[in-house]
Amino acid sequence: GNRDWRHPGFAQTEDGPVLCVNYFDVQAYLEWLSKKTGHAYRLLSESETEYVSRAGATTTFWWGDEIGTGRANCIGCGSPWDNAHPGPVGSFAANPFGLYDTAGNALSWVSDCWTADYSGAPTDGSPATGDCDLHDLRGGSWHSAPKGLRPAARSRHWFSLRNTTVGFRVARTL
Repeated sequence: GNRDWRHPGFAQTEDGPVLCVNYFDVQAYLEWLSKKTGHAYRLLSESETEYVSRAGATTTFWWGDEIGTGRANCIGCGSPWDNAHPGPVGSFAANPFGLYDTAGNALSWVSDCWTADYSGAPTDGSPATGDCDLHDLRGGSWHSAPKGLRPAARSRHWFSLRNTTVGFRVARTL
């Protein structure tokens, strides 16, 4: 329908994640932010997203292999917002890198074009090139089952997708 980040279909608060953005919306925001600050901002690649979500851990999540209770917002994760709507940003503990909400709450657009597997993928953390008619999303959202929250969870969507579960995380190029 006519949903977008201003009108996602649920009550918005200033501490909520920005959702219901398509890839073009995100690119416009990154361009605006870069001009406003004088620093280069971008989306993370798939591999960067997975790395920072795990905060260097080798387990499924930065805290271990099980989602547990009260660590994320998803279907059955034990948060007050489970499968109802996004929760306020920072409602759960930060990971060792200082990042909040690295599991659940919002799927994240990443800079990679869709590839079915990692054959020939870059090994330096840069984005993969592939079917650039489709783009990658990483992780899970407030409307995902716990298994969909894994940092390795990935899906593909058209650039124009706007969904109440889809947001983004930015990186500053140093």
